[in-house]
Amino acid sequence: MTRLELVSGHMAANMAKNLKGALCCWCIMSTTIWMDSLVALHWITNPTKPRKVFVANQVKKIAAVTSDFNIISKYCPTNMNLVDLRSRESSMVTMEKGNWFTMPDWVLDERQWPQQPELKCTKVADEEFEPTAETNFHTEERKQGEWNALLEKNAYW
Repeated sequence: MTRLELVSGHMAANMAKNLKGALCCWCIMSTTIWMDSLVALHWITNPTKPRKVFVANQVKKIAAVTSDFNIISKYCPTNMNLVDLRSRESSMVTMEKGNWFTMPDWVLDERQWPQQPELKCTKVADEEFEPTAETNFHTEERKQGEWNALLEKNAYW
């Protein structure tokens, strides 16, 4: 499930990039992507750590877009995340009262933004860790046999 959060993070980064391009005549000071997955956010904020192929590729894609367009990702607790209202089978009335069709009041005022937790490497986050193994190869020097010596003398055989 957390891998899907990375896919949505990549989609959000691309959407933010496209919006910045479409609104290029406006002076946009900052762009923030809100995510409710601490594990995916941990992966995104640590793009240089070795990860398994899928996670590493998604994180690289997100990092490429967000660094080029100065987009930052932040954590939004589930209770403040209006996007999840629909997935929790909320009624239309609840969605209308919760500003689902407009936006939450706290988004425009940074003083009301949710407190950002310290991102730690958890067991779930560590499952995608790809350890780098050091391998030393050693071969012994072989003495040249009679056949090899004969073949070297007569290369056209």
